[in-house]
Amino acid sequence: MLLRLRIAGICGLVFMLRAIPVAAQSYDAIFACVERDGHVRLVDYREGCRRNETRIRLNVVGPQGPAGPQGPAGPPGPTGPQGPAGSQGVAGPQGPVGPAGPTGAAGAQGVKGDTGAKGDTGAQGPAGPQGAHGDGFNYRGDFDPNQVYASYDVVVFGGSAYLATGQPTGAPGSDALWTLLVAKGDTGATGSTGPVGPTGPLGPQGAKGDTGATGGQGAQGPQGPAGANGGSVTVSAAPAITCPNGGAAITDAFQQTQYVCDGRTGPQGPQGAQGTPGSTAVVTQTWINQSGFILPGINCCSTAWVTGQQASATLPGSSFSGTTTGGRLLIHVTIPLKIVPTFGSGGPNVWCQPNIDDLWAGSALGDAIFDNVFQFAVASPTTVTISRVYPAPAAGTHTFTLACATGSRNAVQMVPNSVISYSVFELR
Repeated sequence: MLLRLRIAGICGLVFMLRAIPVAAQSYDAIFACVERDGHVRLVDYREGCRRNETRIRLNVVGPQGPAGPQGPAGPPGPTGPQGPAGSQGVAGPQGPVGPAGPTGAAGAQGVKGDTGAKGDTGAQGPAGPQGAHGDGFNYRGDFDPNQVYASYDVVVFGGSAYLATGQPTGAPGSDALWTLLVAKGDTGATGSTGPVGPTGPLGPQGAKGDTGATGGQGAQGPQGPAGANGGSVTVSAAPAITCPNGGAAITDAFQQTQYVCDGRTGPQGPQGAQGTPGSTAVVTQTWINQSGFILPGINCCSTAWVTGQQASATLPGSSFSGTTTGGRLLIHVTIPLKIVPTFGSGGPNVWCQPNIDDLWAGSALGDAIFDNVFQFAVASPTTVTISRVYPAPAAGTHTFTLACATGSRNAVQMVPNSVISYSVFELR
């Protein structure tokens, strides 16, 4: 009976534990005093029991019981707040490639990346197509009426050079498609005879001289022995050991050979007289003009106005550099010009001149002496020609230009696709 009371007391004690505050369970045990009649009294862990009581200790947490069966799934709870990002897990194995998704919208332009390393040189590309023909001249030699000529062909006719500006069918001078490039120069005066030079060294063996005059009849020789019936006489070249300068070997019917050797070359003649020096080319330019430059208008009458600085009269493409040594200059110029189509009736005056360092080449002759004053009477193109000798400029390097002006503004212009020539020679 006593045992049952104790068990009942303990069970009651366990029931009481369910209501014990957490603070009372801080030692994971409950201490009690049990009387012999089963009465239980809870005590502090530091409090002792009475003489008729037994002290017991009960654990608050019992041993882990076996897992119960899986309960039914409860309803889903509300979504909790976003937890902090976990650490990066270990990369899993590569999964199979999924099907291609739809193309996404274009992303924003990224920042410019660093310049990559220089790549290797690529392979040689294929050759390009043949380029168009340039503006070079084709020198065809002397004019031949049996030949066919085309643009840019240059021929020599009558001592002068002509340039084809199309496909001429006639000779220069009779066919307008031939343009004079360089006119034939006049023969210079014969220079004075220089002093006789010293005798030169012995020259090489000269050519065989002409046969000399026949000598007089010699005296009758003695009668020779009777000869055998002979055959023909043969003549061949003499051996060099016998005739160093050449000769003939004559063999008769008796096989007897006579040698006739050529004479040796005579001494070299005296040195001829020194001729006078010729001219030196300073500027030799011929080109196809591409400009429709309109000549500026000036007031008459001063060569100082027909310059680039005063009236912008320098012709496009006519500036060249050349060096002189103090001699007079022979200048030859050809310039095709024409009336501006919009100009009214009348014939404007045209002044053209060669300039040296932007001053008239003949400025030492006087300011108002023009090289060329041309009166246009018709609107067809006309070639202005200048050819004369000018005073010697100072020795050194100079700029040679051509300039033209007119007395009527907007009246005269250069002829496009025409040939202009500009030649400067220094006389000695």
